[in-house]
Amino acid sequence: MNFAEHIHDEILEKTHEENPQAQQSNKCLYNITCPSCGANEARIYFDNPEFIRCHRENHCGAVSAAVFSTQKLFRLKVQSKK
Repeated sequence: MNFAEHIHDEILEKTHEENPQAQQSNKCLYNITCPSCGANEARIYFDNPEFIRCHRENHCGAVSAAVFSTQKLFRLKVQSKK
């Protein structure tokens, strides 16, 4: 597994930890809390997990960057070089 795959996995894992109500389809995690409006209607797509997208198009529609620990990122980078 390369560094980019580690980052994707880490983002998805952290998102699910912070959103226990999240459900999974074949394309995304959904029912995620939107960082902008707070509604549980955001999604994170497996093919592009760097972004959380609010599906309240008429009210919010925000696209937010998924944020995770720099310390974990550093550990992943070190592990991927082995």
